[in-house]
Amino acid sequence: MIATALSYGALWGIAEATIGYLLHLSARLVPLPGIAGFIMFPVAFYCMYRVFMQTGSPGAVLLTAVIAAATKALSALHPVIVPLFVINPSIALLMEGLAVAAAALLLPRALTKPRSLEQAAVILSTAIGWRLLFLSAVLLLPVQKGILMKGPAALSSFLLVEGIFSAVLCFGLLSLSAAPKRASNRSWRTALLLFPLAVALQIASGLG
Repeated sequence: MIATALSYGALWGIAEATIGYLLHLSARLVPLPGIAGFIMFPVAFYCMYRVFMQTGSPGAVLLTAVIAAATKALSALHPVIVPLFVINPSIALLMEGLAVAAAALLLPRALTKPRSLEQAAVILSTAIGWRLLFLSAVLLLPVQKGILMKGPAALSSFLLVEGIFSAVLCFGLLSLSAAPKRASNRSWRTALLLFPLAVALQIASGLG
């Protein structure tokens, strides 16, 4: 279970450091607010979904998010990154994990029922739910309040427009993918190869 979570947490971290980095970079050139968020959550969801399908453990799902958030936090080791700016992205990853782990714990059959309305509803609830959790965390914790200072229109877009769009991408991704296989004895070998790569890429790219 730990090896599977470590493998997919590392893959998630690699995606954040590469795809996420490119999306954040493109957002500076093309005015598409939130593009990184609604594309990267499907990547995160897919990693956590496969962990749950392979292990059957909501705890492993949450551990996957903790590992991804830890690699994200290591962006602070980049010489031009201010540690303060790493906190909110790391919190976002943890909230994504908390939302998906809650779905895996409370509605496991609906989550794993392929191409069904039940699965679509669970995916939508997680896509919007982690955003609510993130906004609550930003409100309550002593961190940067940037998202909360942008006004009702930006908050509505963050919660609903981006949430619904990312849920559609999640559902489409699962519909097109093959059923995951159970974890194999090679999981530790894979994990020990991927995790150092994820850490190195996060440090090299800064905030993805």
